[in-house]
Amino acid sequence: MGAHHPPLQRTPPRTRPQLLSSHHPKARHPVSTTKFRKKPVEIEAMEFVGSPREATKIIDWALKSGGTIRYHDEGSREHLSINTLEGTMTASVGDWVIRGVQGEFYPCTPDIFAATYEEVR
Repeated sequence: MGAHHPPLQRTPPRTRPQLLSSHHPKARHPVSTTKFRKKPVEIEAMEFVGSPREATKIIDWALKSGGTIRYHDEGSREHLSINTLEGTMTASVGDWVIRGVQGEFYPCTPDIFAATYEEVR
């Protein structure tokens, strides 16, 4: 004799909450944004220009600070794998490797780097 199972019960479908724009008469609080400016912080960075020798400089720099970076040469595509706070990320030739304010390492494309950072003299 098989085990007795209670009959399956269907749960009513969930209704999604209605989103109201700030101009809707039932909206309690108008939606507004606040502008923020990035704090001026100093970071350290090295550009990955390709080649095992240049990769070794970046890897040694990261190791001294507790970071993990690996060099890969897959035919015509050299790149670095960087352990970041968000998981493993890739730096391609021409990208910058940044050590952030908490000592974390991450890649940055040249266009974003140029728009965000300027050299400290």
